[in-house]
Amino acid sequence: MLMSIPPVMAFLSLVLKPNVNRIVNIVLGIMHILLAIGILFGPGDIWAYYYWYSALEIGFHLLIVYHAIKWPKALGTGDAA
Repeated sequence: MLMSIPPVMAFLSLVLKPNVNRIVNIVLGIMHILLAIGILFGPGDIWAYYYWYSALEIGFHLLIVYHAIKWPKALGTGDAA
């Protein structure tokens, strides 16, 4: 299930309206970060490569959330790009 979240987020960013897309990216991004941290520090053994993968995963999801928050409002009709 964890591996299905990023491609679903990519697809949704293509089909959702900008305001809804922003909220979905923020919520799912934060949830995925918390889930990755929970697995990383949860019970059980973690393979060494997963520390590197988790750092990348958390880093990229932080970037997604940051850019979703900072993304400019959608331009209305007649506005210059």
